Amino acid sequence: MKVIKDLKQEDNKKYIILDNDEQIVVENDECVENKCNTSTVENNVIYKKAYEIALRYLSYRDRTVLEVKNYLIKKNYDNSVVEVVIQKLIDNEFLDDYKYAKKYISYKTSNNNWGEYKISYELRKKGIAESIIQDIVNSYSDYDYEKLCNLVKSKFINEYAVDRYKATAKAIAFLQRKGHNYEVSKKIVDFAFSNEENQ
Repeated sequence: MKVIKDLKQEDNKKYIILDNDEQIVVENDECVENKCNTSTVENNVIYKKAYEIALRYLSYRDRTVLEVKNYLIKKNYDNSVVEVVIQKLIDNEFLDDYKYAKKYISYKTSNNNWGEYKISYELRKKGIAESIIQDIVNSYSDYDYEKLCNLVKSKFINEYAVDRYKATAKAIAFLQRKGHNYEVSKKIVDFAFSNEENQ
C-alpha cells in the first residue's frame, strides 16, 4: 500500500509525495475522469475536491475502505462521488483492505498482545470483509507466546503464591479478554506457572 508523506501545491500543480519519495503530479485544471454519469465542470470540481480530502485523510494513517467512505459521507458528498473517489484510491493503491488487515494484526499482536478473536472483531467493525479476516488470521502465526507468558507472570505471580487456582482462573480470563481462545490461554498460563509448581 502506498503511503502519502506530503501534499504540496506550486503554481497550477499539486504534488502528492509518497513514502518512497515518488511524486504524483496533478494539474489543477486537468479534467478528471468522471464516472458519475455527468461531465459538467461542477461535478469535476466536486470530485477533485472529494479526492483531495480523502488523500489528506489518508495522509495521517492507514484507513479501511469503509472508514474513508464514512468520512466522505460525513463531509456531505453523495454516494456517486464517494464511489468514484474510493475506486480511484484503490486503483492508485492508496486503499487496500487486505494490506491494512495484515499490518493491523501484526501491530496489535506485538504491541497490545491481542488474540485472533479480538482482532477479528475489531477488523469487522472497520468494515473488512470476512474472507479477508479469515485469510489473514488463519495465515498469521507470529504470536509471541514467551512475551505472553512473561506478561501473565508479571501480573499474577504474587497472587499465584497465595491462591494458585484463583490466580490461574484470573490469568486465563485476562488472556481471553485480549482475544485469545480458552485452549491457548490455558496453555500459556500453565506454562507461565510451571516453574512455580515445582518449587
